[in-house]
Amino acid sequence: MVPVYSFKEAKNKIENETFDLILLDIILPDGDGAELIPLIKSKYGNSIPVIILSSQESNAEINKRVAAVLVKSRTSNE
Repeated sequence: MVPVYSFKEAKNKIENETFDLILLDIILPDGDGAELIPLIKSKYGNSIPVIILSSQESNAEINKRVAAVLVKSRTSNE
């Protein structure tokens, strides 16, 4: 697991490291996490699952581009 806490840090990790799964919060202190999805898709295509886990609902267009969407207030840690 590689935790990051900002858009800038996430973008840097996506560009420079390889992942098997990305758990993405679309609410980041310095940017919109959804803007990282095109970067992930251009690097990995559809070969890597992206799961949004956020306190905010994402829109239908974003939902079509990821493997799953979970809203924190409606999702247990189990």
